[in-house]
Amino acid sequence: MKPSSRRSFLKTSVVLSCGLGAAGLSSPSIAGAVVGAAAEGLNIIGPRKGFSPQIGTLVSMLDWMRNAILQPAQGLTVAQLD
Repeated sequence: MKPSSRRSFLKTSVVLSCGLGAAGLSSPSIAGAVVGAAAEGLNIIGPRKGFSPQIGTLVSMLDWMRNAILQPAQGLTVAQLD
């Protein structure tokens, strides 16, 4: 059996992450927890209620990044975004 290369590991990780993320965020319980996480404080990076410590920290980072991207882009036209 051939040992996995770093590239194949990364490809597999990305595919699994995208699939699990798309399936998990459509769940009402997870979506509610994400909304609750936003109410806890945007600039606080760390574990969130309703998640394991590592996943909660990831959710808080993604929530912060989402705001950091959307806020400056709000109100821009399609031409300005292109």
